[in-house]
Amino acid sequence: MFKQLAVVNGDNVNRYGYRFTIGALEDSMFQKSLTGVPSLLGHDSHKPIGWNFPLGLYFEPHSTRLVALYLLTDTDEDQEYINRVYQNELIRRNQELCKPFLDEFSKLLSPYTNDTGHYIYCGCVSYHEKGILYRLYPELHTLKDKDGLVYLDQLLESFEYLGQGIFKCKKSEIAIFCHSFFRRNLSRHNNFHYHFLDQFIRLNDTPDITLRVALDDDLIGYSSTFNEQIELEYWWGPKYNDNIDEIPLGVTHYECDKGQRTFSGVSGTQFWWKGDEESMILELEELKDNPTLGVSAEMYGCRYIHSIYLKDTFYFDHFDGAVRMYEEDQMLQRLEQPINKAGKNTDYTKLFRIDGKLSISTWKSLTTHYFQDNPLLYEYFGHKEEYRKLRENFDIPLQTKGVVESLVPYKLKREEGIRLFVSYHKPSPVTLDFERTIINPDTITSKNGKIDIIEFDALEVKKALNRLGEDLTIPDGLALIKCHDAYINYPTILHSPNNVEENLGLTLQAYYLLLKSICKRADKYVSFTLAWPFEDKEAKLSIYGHVAEIVEWLKVNQHIPLKHSDFRVWLENQNKWLSGRYSCQSNKPDLFELVNGDGVIYVKRRSINPDWVQDITNDENGLKYKLEIPEDNRDLLEAIQKNDIHLAFSTIVSKARCGKTSGDYFTSTTSKYLDNDVYVVLEECSLAGAFWTDKP
Repeated sequence: MFKQLAVVNGDNVNRYGYRFTIGALEDSMFQKSLTGVPSLLGHDSHKPIGWNFPLGLYFEPHSTRLVALYLLTDTDEDQEYINRVYQNELIRRNQELCKPFLDEFSKLLSPYTNDTGHYIYCGCVSYHEKGILYRLYPELHTLKDKDGLVYLDQLLESFEYLGQGIFKCKKSEIAIFCHSFFRRNLSRHNNFHYHFLDQFIRLNDTPDITLRVALDDDLIGYSSTFNEQIELEYWWGPKYNDNIDEIPLGVTHYECDKGQRTFSGVSGTQFWWKGDEESMILELEELKDNPTLGVSAEMYGCRYIHSIYLKDTFYFDHFDGAVRMYEEDQMLQRLEQPINKAGKNTDYTKLFRIDGKLSISTWKSLTTHYFQDNPLLYEYFGHKEEYRKLRENFDIPLQTKGVVESLVPYKLKREEGIRLFVSYHKPSPVTLDFERTIINPDTITSKNGKIDIIEFDALEVKKALNRLGEDLTIPDGLALIKCHDAYINYPTILHSPNNVEENLGLTLQAYYLLLKSICKRADKYVSFTLAWPFEDKEAKLSIYGHVAEIVEWLKVNQHIPLKHSDFRVWLENQNKWLSGRYSCQSNKPDLFELVNGDGVIYVKRRSINPDWVQDITNDENGLKYKLEIPEDNRDLLEAIQKNDIHLAFSTIVSKARCGKTSGDYFTSTTSKYLDNDVYVVLEECSLAGAFWTDKP
């Protein structure tokens, strides 16, 4: 599987006008952090492409974002596995959503079913069985016109519109549905294209307009379980101009590029304008070269519209939409022909009809929404560039990085504040008896193989805890690495379930004691992570920033609540504290450079090409080397000349002593930060590597 971190949501107002609270973001993360959710291409249940796990909440000034870890299929074997897992998830989800309501729902249905159907969640708890609609409501059958459409005003005499293609009976809790071909990929497993349907239904209050719509004959719902669905895929109705008269007659064909075709399932779209002095008629059909899996693996369902525009009134007086269904050989023939030569020898299902005075702008908006996911409508109506910019306008702005930002991507100024990351995980499999222990060390590769490491300054956390009468277990076998720059990664400290709230507070006190002392001695940037049992999970809190700013944060955060509701309030307060203290930084530094896949913030130093570092020697005058950088790295050479970036070394420390007491620094109680006149003598070290830094 291919792994990728991505932002899936945030607490800022999105394009639809929604704003998710931090509590709502935390809840979605908590519910699915261990099980994850399927990743579907274009929200299509027939196109699972992987799995994603809500990883954590990333806090920066004026913004909190939910980050997910995506596992995406990379091979045929991956895809087969995901298909199996997803089918099981569909079954589980339907059972979970439907089971609590089956007793009461089945009582409403029992006189009308023949027990050949099944329950399914389709925006509400639903029952699918052929012809079930007309067994409950035979009068609806009499309302159908010759195309199988029902007049909307007559339908609304007995039903009220709940939204998103679903109606509720005014006399019972039964819900009925618009035709399944209004759904993505024409499938009941997918949501409706509800932007079209909601706009269509609203037109019922418009004078001089008559609406007709197709219903789903084979589906009945339980209205009290209706929930509005939210698909955070931005699709909008642009403000088109009204120059219909200027459109030339004839057939125009637009073709999707590879990326558009993969995402939309559409290969092309054909527009056929014809007319005379009084009117212009449009037939528009999209084409597909992949089957419509919501119907069959052998059938190709292509959306189609027919419209009549009256030149003297500047209105469309007729507009209808349908799906043309092709078998494979028919589809191959259709792809080779323009729409005016293709004929109409297909299985044709009409879905809606509008008669009356329909404005040009409303017609264009409805057309765009009806063909949701088809990007060629924007191109045809003259909004190709607007659509392109929209697709490239990600929530996180793309930044052009200079050489320093590329090689030191965690660079952060003190005034830019601190960053927090909160995540939930499966509990760590720790077997030893402990109050606090280090977990998830980093790993480096040496000539002797892989080595688990923690940074040398982890000893200082243990010493600070000792000053408070507490301790930190450092597991055997961990090497200590000293990175000679102004950044420190303190390790992840896991707290045992015993007295966890008190022990967390003491760890925060120890960090406050330690970092306050560092402030007086050095200009450092640090990251540290706390972990603790949290209900059935393990919570992790990571912090990164200038040591002085973290000290300010620690002054007001000496206690982390363990009650879930209180913890959510605490998270809301973190957002307020950051936003009240610092200005907006717009993802600076890039969160993907700070957040690791294991759910912690960790400074990931960039190694230098070992071929560039030559003739390394170490004598009484210190470490000497020759740096040979190829001339084509001009930006890097210029940054080095300006002292914007430097080479630094990391060393594995095997033996160190206290310069004041001569005792073993690994086990002594003295601290280079907490005590005066204490320094460390590194007696046995081995070179681990070289890396780039802006703060040597």
